[in-house]
Amino acid sequence: MITANIIKCNNCNDIIQSIHRHDFNMCKCGKCGVDGGVSYLRRIGENYTDMSLEDTDDIEKQRVVVKWGKNRNKDGEILPKTIWVLLKEIDDGHLDALIKYWEDRTEKYQNADKWKNIFEREKEYRNENT
Repeated sequence: MITANIIKCNNCNDIIQSIHRHDFNMCKCGKCGVDGGVSYLRRIGENYTDMSLEDTDDIEKQRVVVKWGKNRNKDGEILPKTIWVLLKEIDDGHLDALIKYWEDRTEKYQNADKWKNIFEREKEYRNENT
């Protein structure tokens, strides 16, 4: 499962990421682009280096690259705009809530167990490195 959809343009060295489906982004020189978020990998151009991650990649790589969309505040109120937060920046309470959320949906969503595993690995990383 894709957890981060990222390429580096070998022409201008720009690193670009597509966070969600249909989030198309071009590098600053316009020679390559990335799209698909964590749903699919779409590339435009030829001279780029793929830096994407999958759920099986090391948690130390995941936590500094994978972004999660925060749509509600601590009181459960809907935010006016999604705030994209790095995995390592998700607060502990939200991390626990995400683990529970995906645990309750393992039969309903295809990759629920994989997302749950990533959040559990982040929690374990924090416990071992704090």
